[in-house]
Amino acid sequence: MNPPQAPGGASLDAPRPADEAQSARPAGAAAGVDRRNTVAGIKETILHKLTYAVGKDPIAASDRDWFVAIAMTTRDRIVNRWMESTRSTYAYNRKRVYYLSLEFLIGRLLFDALNNLGLTEQMRTAARELGTDLDRLRDMEPDAALGN
Repeated sequence: MNPPQAPGGASLDAPRPADEAQSARPAGAAAGVDRRNTVAGIKETILHKLTYAVGKDPIAASDRDWFVAIAMTTRDRIVNRWMESTRSTYAYNRKRVYYLSLEFLIGRLLFDALNNLGLTEQMRTAARELGTDLDRLRDMEPDAALGN
């Protein structure tokens, strides 16, 4: 049986370079523990995002800069799950439902995403160790409300 194919013909079972890099563990790391979700791994990603995506040095970063770096760090932990879901949907020809309602105001999502990932405390600790306060940064997130 041939492996499921993504649009464009790429195999859905083929290893992807990002997966291989993420699955690599330092010597002595416990099997099954994703280092990216440890406080040390989160701090490393925040600093990388702050430097290379936001373009700021930690000593010159504003609360907004820290917020963006933390939001991007959180997004990175969600993207692989999105991709797996999308690949599965295409591989098994599953239907997709799209619904948009402007009556439902989603509000701010960073803390919802962190809670759903089970990473709120790790992110809070990482932020504190980097010299910022995750709860203070919460106010930096724009509210998706309609403004009324």
